[in-house]
Amino acid sequence: MTAGASQGPFERVCVLGAGLIGGSVARRLAGLGVDVVVVDPDAHARDLATASGLVAAEQVPADRDLVVLSTPLDALPEALAAAGAAAPGAVLIDLGSVKQAPAQAAAAAGLSGRYVGVHPMAGTEHTGFAHADPDLLVDVSWAVVDDGASPVAGVVDWVVETFEAT
Repeated sequence: MTAGASQGPFERVCVLGAGLIGGSVARRLAGLGVDVVVVDPDAHARDLATASGLVAAEQVPADRDLVVLSTPLDALPEALAAAGAAAPGAVLIDLGSVKQAPAQAAAAAGLSGRYVGVHPMAGTEHTGFAHADPDLLVDVSWAVVDDGASPVAGVVDWVVETFEAT
């Protein structure tokens, strides 16, 4: 895929969590010319993201149409609710390895119609933004949970187009 190519229905993306997986997503999107903002509570992670050429912020911007949550599982319920409130028009996806607890957290926050559980089947033994790789999640299988009420089709299109997913 070339820079500026279609990214499905999502033109303004926020990646919440600048670790290995979130950083890899952000770096892939930036390389494709997508308007992406990285948000992380850790100033060092934001500094690393900025040093790599990404835009970093402390808060989820309100104008995002997709928020990709790549946080530790124990932080996900609070992060999901905060992201949903901060970007009221955004579709929310999480990249964690489990889906029942995040789906329950989305429902508890009134976000079920905007939440899609997603999980790339890839990673490394390393952690943190310093090891983020824009090609890490390319051409791998992704799990996408369809609850029948959320915008799954747009998310699947985005995953396939952005990451050449299988």
